[in-house]
Amino acid sequence: MTRPEERARSIGLLGAAINLGFSIGPAVGGLLASPEAGLIGFRLPILISAGVAALASLWSGFVLVESHAPGVARPLPKWSAAVGFVGSHPLVLRLFLIAFIGIGAFASMEAVFGLWTQHNFGWSTGQVGTSFIFVGLTGFAVQMLLIGRATRRFGEARVIVAGLTVLAASMIFQPILRDPVAAVVLMSTLMAGHSIAFPSAGALISRSTAPDIQGSVSGLLMASNALGRILMPPAFGAIYAGLGPDWSYYLCAGLIGVAIVFALQVVALRKANARL
Repeated sequence: MTRPEERARSIGLLGAAINLGFSIGPAVGGLLASPEAGLIGFRLPILISAGVAALASLWSGFVLVESHAPGVARPLPKWSAAVGFVGSHPLVLRLFLIAFIGIGAFASMEAVFGLWTQHNFGWSTGQVGTSFIFVGLTGFAVQMLLIGRATRRFGEARVIVAGLTVLAASMIFQPILRDPVAAVVLMSTLMAGHSIAFPSAGALISRSTAPDIQGSVSGLLMASNALGRILMPPAFGAIYAGLGPDWSYYLCAGLIGVAIVFALQVVALRKANARL
């Protein structure tokens, strides 16, 4: 529903709204949780989250305008066509891999952060939740003020490289500095890198996809991202438990390094396409 040249900014605005919720939700959850009561002490924030999600679902049903014009419904998209398109398109395939790795890695660092700060600083759930206010507000500010200007000046591909580089640096310096203030700052810069890179990746995928399969490709991207969020946090939780708390940061930074290689290839492909 947006013009191609405005998609990175529009996705950034959507991400800013998500980050605003991200800054409020963990803080509320951390304040409502009662770890001293055991597992039952975490039921209240879970139930309140379920209630908020139910309200959002009702709001969506009654308020959002249908994007399809009235008339005969179009046939359901063929997912095989979306999979075939992504697999045969070198640029889009690399963007999918970048999103899968980066979003899964960011979710892993979210999961590890509370454990890591409790281990190193003795933080409570309330302290971890409160720290996410600053993390979320950083993402909100980046996506409101920076991403549109950055993509217009440098292009989505270079912005993705920059965001991934910030992600990797934030992960590497977390166990090196090992300081409570630095922990919040570096988690905030982690969010900044995430907020720069992945709206740009989504916008570039959208711009590189034909209108007739854009919906199915976008759905496939969301499914791929969700799979990364499902698989990678338990894997890095196992690394945290098996190799030690710091190794999850170092190995995750190495994984982002692989994504940076793909991103540099995206820059080269964009240059090659521009010359055609």
